[in-house]
Amino acid sequence: MAESPWVTWCRGLLTKLGAPSRVAAEAAWAWSCAESWNGLGDPLSQLMRWNNPLNSTLRWPGSVNSPAQPSRPVQIYASVQDGIDATYATLTDPNLGLFPNGYDVICGDLRSGLSYHQWQNASHQLGLWGTGIGWLARTFPPAPLVFAFSSSGGDGTMVELFRPDRADAVLVGRDGNIYHLSAPDDETLNVIPTIHGFDTGTIKAVPGTLGAKWSRDNGSIIVSWAGTDQQVYRGAIYGNGTMARQWVAVTNAKAALPGAGVVQPPPPPAPVDDDSSYATTADLAHHVHLNDGADAASAKTGPAILTP
Repeated sequence: MAESPWVTWCRGLLTKLGAPSRVAAEAAWAWSCAESWNGLGDPLSQLMRWNNPLNSTLRWPGSVNSPAQPSRPVQIYASVQDGIDATYATLTDPNLGLFPNGYDVICGDLRSGLSYHQWQNASHQLGLWGTGIGWLARTFPPAPLVFAFSSSGGDGTMVELFRPDRADAVLVGRDGNIYHLSAPDDETLNVIPTIHGFDTGTIKAVPGTLGAKWSRDNGSIIVSWAGTDQQVYRGAIYGNGTMARQWVAVTNAKAALPGAGVVQPPPPPAPVDDDSSYATTADLAHHVHLNDGADAASAKTGPAILTP
């Protein structure tokens, strides 16, 4: 699954602004949707039609006027990189005359990791940009993955894999697809990794069920996950971010439940009945039996237990 042009644009813009974070990417996504999405269909099919998701009117070498706003025409940029550079210049260049420090409040909110729902402090600048502030209260479709998550809490499950020559991570995105991140070292992995996405099809991966490890020859990463159909899937990803082996269900029945298996220690030795007149744990155990009805059913549907 090739990286979308919007993800390339967003990562390039936020990196230039010094704001490479998940929250900033979500804000850029929401702002892009407010500017360039008509509310119907997949936003990704619309946001990059002019390589200009925020609808900048700044003329740039090779750009042409779009049909939008004839009095101040939004530009159609010749490439994604031109869109990155022109949008960056629009946001930061004080010589454009609108603000002495560029759109510094908006840039500050992006750099501070402030949720776009709290951008009311930038209402004046958003008004002059033309978007206004009505979109700050809206919820948009989930943003694509742009930067590595700072933690796995709530957003997915990430497994980090380290070798002396590289750092990798595999995670479940909020869209239920599998993502592979790679970088030359751990620090770069957390800021500007190379990201490859792997569509899982109609069956999506369940957060909390991901497993990943390098193969014995270090040639690929073996990945497993539990699907929304409660089966376990397994596949492999090459280190360069291409699919080595497609996802294949490895369970014959719907036996894999969301939530990874737990490791249970060996049971303690069975208590010995000393035949005394006092009730012992052995006496109690003798009179406790597993009900073949509800208890047996719950045992079958509980989390997988792996005994060492």
